[in-house]
Amino acid sequence: MNLQTFPDSHPVAFAVILVLFAVITFCLSLAMVSLAGGWHELSKRFRLDNPFDGITEGMQSGRMRFFGNYKNSLRLGADAEGLYLSVPALFRFMHPPLFVPWREIEIHHPKAWLFGEYVTLTLGNDERIPLRINGSAALMLQEASGTSWPKERSGT
Repeated sequence: MNLQTFPDSHPVAFAVILVLFAVITFCLSLAMVSLAGGWHELSKRFRLDNPFDGITEGMQSGRMRFFGNYKNSLRLGADAEGLYLSVPALFRFMHPPLFVPWREIEIHHPKAWLFGEYVTLTLGNDERIPLRINGSAALMLQEASGTSWPKERSGT
């Protein structure tokens, strides 16, 4: 049997199978990043179901555990109560918006790195999920949080 026989004789079914395969692969990739990076774990306690009214900035980058890399795909925000995290709607599978109260966050202040300064926010007193963001994003969050910004610790 020739491999080309099915696509030639059933082009619509073949197209549907290809689209389903692409969607399933995309969702599995998002699930792996959420599980490995820690987003899924954080969502058990910090899922935000209501709109966030604080100051936000999109197109931010961040890195969580393992290969939880969110390059230019985070919306970060803050208010006096806590930190807001979300991703664009297309990437929401297993990535619901999060709101982590400041009392559940430790700040480890900037270290020089090859490409600039970064700040590590450790999210969740129980979960301890690191979120590494650049210094300018951290400054925006600090300004938006006012006097609620957690006391910084030196080091990672």
